[in-house]
Amino acid sequence: MTGGSEASWSPSGAAIAFLRGGQVWRMRVGPAGAGTRATQLTRKGGAWPAWSPDGTAIAFERGPCASADDECSPTILTMSASGANPRAAFSARALANQGDGISFGPGPIAWQPVPNVSRSL
Repeated sequence: MTGGSEASWSPSGAAIAFLRGGQVWRMRVGPAGAGTRATQLTRKGGAWPAWSPDGTAIAFERGPCASADDECSPTILTMSASGANPRAAFSARALANQGDGISFGPGPIAWQPVPNVSRSL
């Protein structure tokens, strides 16, 4: 994984998602010397990839956050582990407009089950 950062191991340990060149990539992990290849999953940018607990999806951040000092309104998206069907899970601006004091900045994403919660964006 030369040149990658913000790495996240799949729950099974069989793959790793990471950031390279401002895009989210995935690489299967095999025996030493197996010659695994990285696959680019995003084309419009991304950061902080995080695997779902069952390993079938990857969440990532996309937005104008360049550093912790910037004002930002990132969107958290999810996509299948293959990179298909990216969709917005929620945006920080939508949550902030609800007046509940939630704020976001660049940083790792953590999956947490929240039963029966529905918010429109």
